[in-house]
Amino acid sequence: MFTGYYVAADWKRKAQRQRQCWKRRFTTTWRRGALTPDCQQRTAAASRCAQSAAIRAIICMVSREEPVRDLVSDASDSTRTRSAGPAIGAAEKRKASRASALDPYQTTSARSGSANALLDAVPWLALHLATVLWGTQHAVIKQLVDGGFDASVLNMERFGIAASVSVAAAAGLHILDSWNTSRRPGRRKAQQFPQNWRFWRRILETWSGALELGLWMFLGYACQSIGLTDTSASRSSFLLYLNVKIVPFLAAVLLRRRIPRVTWLAATIALFGTLMLSFDGAPPNAGDAWSVAAAVASAMFILRLERVASQMPPATMNALSLTTVTILATLWSAFRFDDSGRPVFDWAMLGSAAQHITDPAILYLGLAATALSGLLQAFGQEHISAERAAIIYALDPVYAAAFAYLLLGETLGPRGILGAAIVFIAALLSQGAIRSWLSDRLETRAENGKLNDS
Repeated sequence: MFTGYYVAADWKRKAQRQRQCWKRRFTTTWRRGALTPDCQQRTAAASRCAQSAAIRAIICMVSREEPVRDLVSDASDSTRTRSAGPAIGAAEKRKASRASALDPYQTTSARSGSANALLDAVPWLALHLATVLWGTQHAVIKQLVDGGFDASVLNMERFGIAASVSVAAAAGLHILDSWNTSRRPGRRKAQQFPQNWRFWRRILETWSGALELGLWMFLGYACQSIGLTDTSASRSSFLLYLNVKIVPFLAAVLLRRRIPRVTWLAATIALFGTLMLSFDGAPPNAGDAWSVAAAVASAMFILRLERVASQMPPATMNALSLTTVTILATLWSAFRFDDSGRPVFDWAMLGSAAQHITDPAILYLGLAATALSGLLQAFGQEHISAERAAIIYALDPVYAAAFAYLLLGETLGPRGILGAAIVFIAALLSQGAIRSWLSDRLETRAENGKLNDS
């Protein structure tokens, strides 16, 4: 325990000395008011680097994977390795872990790499939790729509709750961060930098990206709600799961990324599985088409989130996106056609629709399945690419089918189960998950053979 305090205090002193070094180096520049935002980023990056290294050192000590005498040196080495290049591969990690198991007193960089692995697993866990929350929403929306809820009113109330919570959370985090920054000695002047036209242009581009994400999110959820009026929850979830297949094609068309041959093969397999799923005992309906449209909008959201997520904090981006969806959903719910066929806005019905806002199902959709899941997705995709995140999203229809069976008693026929399995395998094939799993198994078997021979 005292060793942990010593390690933390040591790294805290190093971080303070590093900040003082940067402060002395740029004191004259601060006073002249000509410090560029790049210098601010370098100063903040140096502080974050030292603090993260201290956290990794404490985690290594708690897990008892490192001798106490090597904590500080290994943490600094892992920090330099992480900033210089990518981490070691899976085979090297397994080899180092076996070596450390044979020799408990051996100190290697692979042991401190376990702390890095623990920290790197947080974005993956966040995306998995978001996928579970999304899997529950299909059955809940199906229950509400079958109970007489209008799709537009449902989205307005759902995103109204989510936007209120997200805006409050983002504002609270911003106020807390500003208060902590103002209490640091010598940091008040550091927040003052020239706000020229480039600064406001960057702010405008960032906010426009968040508003664009809100548009794609609104289109996806609106098409999903409309589609669930005619199709089942499990069927809608598997059709919506086609967004995993659409992401690489949109990346090739919009971002000029090359599509490998395995992706074309997986697309053909996924199309065949979708046809089997659509003709599972019941004829195709309009709800299936709306579900496919929701998949296209969801794919655009995933693709754009990869770029926008790195431009602003996840809480702020989530609040702006949900506020955009709330405004669009309110306009959609108030839009009506009168007896003569002319489009009108019925603002009076918004007051009557607010009486259902305390429904437990509406609260769950707004708080858990929308606000929390959106924040987890924004945080996860800040560190994980869209193609790799799509592999995790592949579990969405599996969770949706399980919750549809538990809550609604829905089941798929033999043809539907086979089609769902084909779509699932096609997505894993396109993302390289099957190929990486096979190569990993072959490497593990080869290493075990070498260890047995030795």
